[in-house]
Amino acid sequence: MSHWKLVRPAAFTNLIENPAPHEDGASGWTWTTAGTWNISEALGPELPTIFGPHVLETESGASNSFIAQSPAVTLTAVQHYASAWIYLPDGWTGGAASIVMQNLTSHTEDVTTHQSTTTTGEWVKLWILFTPDAGDLVGNLRIDCASNPGANELIYTGGYMLGVASAEQTYVDGEQPGCFWNGARYASTSSRIETDRRGGDILDLDDDLYFTVDDELGTGMFMISNTAQALTLNGGALYDNARIEPREISLKGSFNIAAGATVSNFHTRRQALLKALYTRTGTNVEESPLPVLVRYDGGGVVQREIGAYYQSGLNNGPTGAGVRVQDEIRLFAPDPFFKGWGRGGGILDVGDSGTFRAVAHRRALHQDIAA
Repeated sequence: MSHWKLVRPAAFTNLIENPAPHEDGASGWTWTTAGTWNISEALGPELPTIFGPHVLETESGASNSFIAQSPAVTLTAVQHYASAWIYLPDGWTGGAASIVMQNLTSHTEDVTTHQSTTTTGEWVKLWILFTPDAGDLVGNLRIDCASNPGANELIYTGGYMLGVASAEQTYVDGEQPGCFWNGARYASTSSRIETDRRGGDILDLDDDLYFTVDDELGTGMFMISNTAQALTLNGGALYDNARIEPREISLKGSFNIAAGATVSNFHTRRQALLKALYTRTGTNVEESPLPVLVRYDGGGVVQREIGAYYQSGLNNGPTGAGVRVQDEIRLFAPDPFFKGWGRGGGILDVGDSGTFRAVAHRRALHQDIAA
């Protein structure tokens, strides 16, 4: 598994009809039978803006083992993706919180790497890939905890997703760019169009695209150009301003080709990576291409995202079957700021000064200057 991921455009329908429980109500949702619930804005700026201004707040009782459960959803016997965001309070006593499927006759959990968390004091995304087996295909997405917590502990959840997919997904509801409601707002399923680059499958650069990153350049501090006015009589210069430059990123590594693999196998894998980097996807000829969303997960501690365009690289070929091909992916990011996942997005406003854009943009979107 790599720390680097790319978002590839893909269609998705979220079967949860109220995925970010809203001020209009939480129809069909259930929660701890010994606790209470509320639609809350209590976390203020700490709340990821990705799923709107409200979350489902659950107050635990002393004898419950689940946190929240979605309305019943009818599935099909193919692979599905399910996810939710959770915020456990400091001092949480309920053990690991997990995302599970309930009330299906049976199902197979295919990917469970990110199924549970014990992290407190910050938002964490839980997700699984699973396949319902034959039988009753009506089930509920549920957030469980390992043991009964103490009374009156506040847990926040939101950004629920459930639908047919074979990879991790970016969040979908009708409020997101490139997405739409299939009926009433916050009371119907929602879909993402297939060609919009602002969301899609989240592909691991190593596991899914077979490129192993050995070294990275340009992911730390961005480059600053200092300007000054020359002093004619006294020599030297008078400092004027600093301009933040676009970021250039280089990911050096090699294609993960199995021993004995054919040259054809290499070309198939490289073509898949080039397709994932192709920025004309999702745009008309007369429109400016949208950037590729590049994500970095620094061991789960640092989680950042940046929009970038393919610049060069991926030019080397194999010298024979089973030979490891060294190569490089070079990317150009006009907006040099890495953003925390779920903290919103945007581009620099060229109508304002560079300093104003840098400071105001970072404060408004809770950005970090580097990965």
